[in-house]
Amino acid sequence: MNISLSPQAEQWLQHTHCQHLTLWLSPKHGCCGGTSWIPMVKTGEPESGTDWQEFEHEAGIRIHAVSAFAENFPAVHLTLSGLGPWKKLFVEIQ
Repeated sequence: MNISLSPQAEQWLQHTHCQHLTLWLSPKHGCCGGTSWIPMVKTGEPESGTDWQEFEHEAGIRIHAVSAFAENFPAVHLTLSGLGPWKKLFVEIQ
């Protein structure tokens, strides 16, 4: 799995001393009964109980991805958005 970070995301992660990121798929249900699986990211280690794959990013961050995420999205780019304390990471599929 190829995981890249925007320069802003990498700087923010280093500033916050983040050592772990978790990537997973979140189900979002539509009004007509359909389901979309949205890629999500959060700081910190994953909760146990799911099949996780681990990747080491060159910035020294350990990235945990649920297996279905790694299988369906071979390349992702993580970006940062927001101001001040309201900054948030986003997943862009490549």
